[in-house]
This record gives sequence, structure tokens and C-alpha cells, in this order.
Amino acid sequence: MAQREKSVSIPISLLMTATSLDELEDWLEANDPSFVKELLRIRKEEALAGKGRTLAELKKV
Repeated sequence: MAQREKSVSIPISLLMTATSLDELEDWLEANDPSFVKELLRIRKEEALAGKGRTLAELKKV
């Protein structure tokens, strides 16, 4: 069975202003619902375990 290709709509403005493939990859990840869901799950898990740090704590480092 042939695999179905995924397609993604990328704003033309992003394609015209992105200066690297890293920027494009960052945008794609930030707009991937499953990736964002996983990040939120990890954030919640770390906060509950007391592993997370606040922005104020990070600024002190």
C-alpha cells in the first residue's frame, strides 16, 4: 500500500522572509498540533515533579 504524502500550507510571507531552513522547521514544529501537545504534556509533567523553572529563575542564571 502506498503511503499518503502529507501536505502543509505555509504562508508565502514566511517563505519570503525565512533566512534559513531552521526558521522554517521552527515554524512547522510550532504549528504541528501533536508536537505542541507533547511539549505541553512535558511542561505539565515537569511542573508537577518540581523540575520546571520560572522565567525569573532562568534570568538569574
